[in-house]
Amino acid sequence: APDDAKNSKAKILVEWGKQRKVAGLYTFFWVDFACINQSDIAPGVCMLPLYVSSCNNIVCYDTPEYERRAWCRIERVIFSAFVAPNNEFVSPEFRFTADADRLPNKELKPDKEEYRCLPDPMDGELSYKADAMLVEELQALCREHWAKCWKDGLKGAVKNFNGIDALCFGRTEVRQRFFGKSTSNLSSKRSSRVSIRSSTESASKAKPRGGPRASVTSQASVGSRHSL
Repeated sequence: APDDAKNSKAKILVEWGKQRKVAGLYTFFWVDFACINQSDIAPGVCMLPLYVSSCNNIVCYDTPEYERRAWCRIERVIFSAFVAPNNEFVSPEFRFTADADRLPNKELKPDKEEYRCLPDPMDGELSYKADAMLVEELQALCREHWAKCWKDGLKGAVKNFNGIDALCFGRTEVRQRFFGKSTSNLSSKRSSRVSIRSSTESASKAKPRGGPRASVTSQASVGSRHSL
């Protein structure tokens, strides 16, 4: 769902924008649900690598439900592959505080910083079985173009990350920064979504929603937007 009745996600975007403004940064959000036609996702999925790679950061809504979604996972993988091996998580409790601790560059100091392996999107959950083909194709694209579009000098800066030379789920680590109390590791009720791996065979016989299977573009560029 795009948001709940209390507009919780929208409020977090506002709070996140406030803290970036203090650092002298203007923020433009690209929100997948709002920016891709959910009744015809093929054109949007074709452009997904371009959209994500045009962002400076990716902001993840830090809840158990977010973590296990295959589409949420693949967006994080795309960002890591084309922009930087860095994911930022903002909890539902996050609030802007003017006197919060900040880094030397004036950006907000995270409550926690860890180095974790990227989760495999193919172990994630989907509402539509047929989407498994699209996720699998995007995943292959990320493997092929891993680190090719990173800014000059970034490879050297992250050379000590485990498995950073190539995308290998279960081995490749990225930096994950958490703002607010993290809830993604808490147990939660399992949703009605289905696991990709358990539905791949069925998906191969079905059409993705919104028309024929999308052909994913391999082009990417770097811009100045912010993604959630």
